[in-house]
Amino acid sequence: MSRRAAGRNLAALLFTDIVGSTEIAVEVGDRRWRELQAAHHDLIRRELRRFGGHEIDTAGDSFFARFRIPQDAVRCAAAILPATRSIGLEVRAGLHFGETELSAGGAGGIAVHTAARVSRLAAPGEVLVTQTIVDLVSGSGLDFHERGTYELKGIPGSWRLFALDAVEGVALGPPLDRVEAVERRTRSSSDRPTGRTRARTLLVGLIAGVIAITVAVVAIAREASSGRTNGPPSPQTSQANGYATLFKVNPTTTVDQVQPVYLQRISAGPIVSAGGSIWALTETTAFESGGVFQINPGYAEPQIAKEIPAPGACLSPATCMAASAHAVWVSVLVPEGLGLERIDATTGLSAKATIVDPSVTRPGGEFLSFNAPVSWGAGSVWLANGSSGTIYRVDPSTGRPIDTIRLGAGVTIDLLAYGEGSLWVVDRFGGTLTAIDPGTDRAEPPIPLQGDPTSIAVGAGSVWVSDGQDDQLLRIAPHHPSGIQDVSVGQEPTAVAIGGGSVWVANHGNGTVTEVNPNANLAIQTIPISSTVQSLEFADGALWVGSFAPPGV
Repeated sequence: MSRRAAGRNLAALLFTDIVGSTEIAVEVGDRRWRELQAAHHDLIRRELRRFGGHEIDTAGDSFFARFRIPQDAVRCAAAILPATRSIGLEVRAGLHFGETELSAGGAGGIAVHTAARVSRLAAPGEVLVTQTIVDLVSGSGLDFHERGTYELKGIPGSWRLFALDAVEGVALGPPLDRVEAVERRTRSSSDRPTGRTRARTLLVGLIAGVIAITVAVVAIAREASSGRTNGPPSPQTSQANGYATLFKVNPTTTVDQVQPVYLQRISAGPIVSAGGSIWALTETTAFESGGVFQINPGYAEPQIAKEIPAPGACLSPATCMAASAHAVWVSVLVPEGLGLERIDATTGLSAKATIVDPSVTRPGGEFLSFNAPVSWGAGSVWLANGSSGTIYRVDPSTGRPIDTIRLGAGVTIDLLAYGEGSLWVVDRFGGTLTAIDPGTDRAEPPIPLQGDPTSIAVGAGSVWVSDGQDDQLLRIAPHHPSGIQDVSVGQEPTAVAIGGGSVWVANHGNGTVTEVNPNANLAIQTIPISSTVQSLEFADGALWVGSFAPPGV
């Protein structure tokens, strides 16, 4: 049995908690404290997704996550500080690297206890790490100073601990002073539009006779209310107002090459095409329920046709929505369990989610993080419970599972795609790609992947996986898995799409899309888009790129 199947892994472990949570709860009251906790959880989960972290547990005001790459764990901790400060909360973080034991109940082992003990020694607004972490991230642009040698309760020996000073030369910054923190806690509740606010906005539009709500209309309305009438906002303005953006990109011309569609939501997740429309999933967050935007691409400027509610939509931005010829499928977590919501691609009508795995619950509608990638292929919908390593084959006519594939203890399913006659599974934390025969349910031996696999697409005779650590696109030949080729792309690639004779890669780190010629195995074009790109689709000769609003705006 492999080390992965046995459920033991080396991992970078991160613990965080809110400083002074009891005092803040007394200050703001129970209802406001619950809102702040939910916002805190949402912001941390966004950074975990960005840096490849896997949430293990959360209890009250604390978070526990694991990372495959130590420097990603440290950078994530550093990014969490300004994100939570935006809502007036100060956190502290502790990190360690070591072997963990994975089980259905989470992760355990002496390394976990060590990281937890380190976090308790951290000061407000501090990222505190063990010497093991410092040694592993040497030369990666992270600056530390030694805090001293400590005894950790229940952990043998003495431990040298180090505090993070700067990332790429940029200092972490001091904690908020009390006055500023109180002010931010007070105002953060009104920063995001609620569902009722959006509903009222849409109702006013309907009464006024607005049939298609476009970006320009939204922009003019927003600017008129503030006394400015300078036309539609730029993508940066839209994101500064807290909205995600979907960009239509013409890859063959520089004239009107990038056209934005402004979504009145915080985060644009996966994008698919079906029934002549583009479908963009906005994720469930602490601020709002998820939804699917249907975009009509047939006009000179793309327009939003309608929004379909998808409460409990998956939090993994890569593969939690899929499309067949006549339907769009979204994985959702509702109080009854993990399920699939089907949207008719012609009418835009959706049915109540069909429960596939009732063992995964969301009691009382509580906001929880989960990973449930979904794919379409071989006449079936494939839905994975990412944390348990289980894949369900679902009959599209009934929404009911007709087969179950279990990959074993310790395996997580982060990405899922169908193509070249196989179902392809990426365990991002374990760094493996596994092919499954849909006819026999037989899993081939896992293929090791270098770096940090962040997205997958299958086509042009190959499996394509983006590597967010080494800024590469990996090419795997389905029948010759030992011959992995790589292509240099932009910084921190997060999504891959295939179309128009090319492979396209969205690069979060420098806000670009790279075009790769699969015949030459070479990057041939770079298109600037937005600093927060995270999803991608190619349809009808155009690229569609999704972005999210930065934390704290």
